[in-house]
Amino acid sequence: MRIGLMFGSDKERPPAARLEGVVGEAAAAEGQGFTSFWFPQVPGYLDAMTVLTVVGRATGRIELGTAVVPIQSRHPVPMAQQALTTQMACGGRFTLGLGVSHHWIVEDQWGLPYGKPAATMRDYLDVLDAAFAGPVRFDVENATHRVHSPIDVDDRRPPPVLLAALAPVMLRLAGERASGTILWMADERAIGDFVVPRLSKVADDAGRPAPRVVARVPVALCGDGEVADAQRVASEVLGHADISPNYLALLEHGDAEDVGDTMAAGDEAAILERLGRYRDAGVTDLAARVVGLGGDPATRRPGSSRAAAPRRFWPPSPPSSERSAALVDPAVLHHEADVGGDGDVVGRVAGDGDDVGPALRPEHGRRHLAAPSRAARASSPRAMTRRCISLVPSPITISGASR
Repeated sequence: MRIGLMFGSDKERPPAARLEGVVGEAAAAEGQGFTSFWFPQVPGYLDAMTVLTVVGRATGRIELGTAVVPIQSRHPVPMAQQALTTQMACGGRFTLGLGVSHHWIVEDQWGLPYGKPAATMRDYLDVLDAAFAGPVRFDVENATHRVHSPIDVDDRRPPPVLLAALAPVMLRLAGERASGTILWMADERAIGDFVVPRLSKVADDAGRPAPRVVARVPVALCGDGEVADAQRVASEVLGHADISPNYLALLEHGDAEDVGDTMAAGDEAAILERLGRYRDAGVTDLAARVVGLGGDPATRRPGSSRAAAPRRFWPPSPPSSERSAALVDPAVLHHEADVGGDGDVVGRVAGDGDDVGPALRPEHGRRHLAAPSRAARASSPRAMTRRCISLVPSPITISGASR
């Protein structure tokens, strides 16, 4: 399971500094070895694909994806043009996450009909697929679109498409017509028992490669007594299941009642154990949405001075300018790690007792987030052998068998 970061709408940052802030977050994530960086299309906020076009010019390795762009926000032909252009700017590292949004955005905010979202997505993909097959003049007519248009943006590989699929029909579209799904508010049981079996079967029946399952999961490093507070904050800030029937339908397939119940929260071992459960459920890519706790914006905002913050969170936020070289330079960045008898590692950044980094296992030159074995989990972390591991920039993954 590959580990990436999801960035939210940082509305506590001054508007003039927001775009620069996102670029800094993405560059830092790449330097820290995360495999992907996901940016949402939030109503009334920065445009996701425009942001990632800028980010693409400031990074060189990390995957950049939208999570997600509502299809009602633009016609499929301009969507294809912008996506292909973004793919060029990102050097082939862009992934287009699409969704059908919610009635309270499409109808109440934009004044557009919501109708039948799955049918709308199917018709939309007819046009998008034809546009991505260019450069040609293409013709598509279906119940929603009548398109007779040229397109000549780029003749290289178009971006892969992921669908926010929360119900059976959308999962079928994601398996038959896309590279997989990108999820929010889905716990392990919903993913393992509902999403993965249906998505995998459809893709297999259609003769397509194994689909990606990208799970966006809130994460907070905190004390045991603060877990409930972290879950409450996540549900208040990030959750709106009560007004989104699409999410309510997905929640019925799992044990979670709101987004806070999907959170990986607690100490390092608790977070690692929860992420391992997502891996075992069949998640191929986990996008961690770091949730800050604290009473003021400087404490909560990712990327603020870590020396001034009373609490630190994993994954590490982009460092302050004073510490950027120390945190990104592989010559000085290292982790103090707890190593079990089978090589499992639970790690934290050495040299700063509060900064917590990803658990690591060196393997074939890559950095792996390793789920503790049963024996390691049963033993006391204090009884494990301690050692330091130097890091080099390379992808972070979580190893182990998945469903």
